[in-house]
Amino acid sequence: MSEQYDDNRGPGRPPKYPFRKMNVGDTVIIPGVASRLVYRRAWEYRPLKFKCRAVMLGGVMGVRVERLV
Repeated sequence: MSEQYDDNRGPGRPPKYPFRKMNVGDTVIIPGVASRLVYRRAWEYRPLKFKCRAVMLGGVMGVRVERLV
């Protein structure tokens, strides 16, 4: 994934996934990554809740992440 998301939390490396910027009901698809890796990263943003599902997009495996309550 070449697109980086700016979290505006100060200096340092920008976050790889846009979990903090997602609103309830938002969905993002992350191509070319294993679902368990994305699930672990989403778990670090507790108490925010996410649903991670493996999807196939044009022959490329990816992960669909949906922000829940």
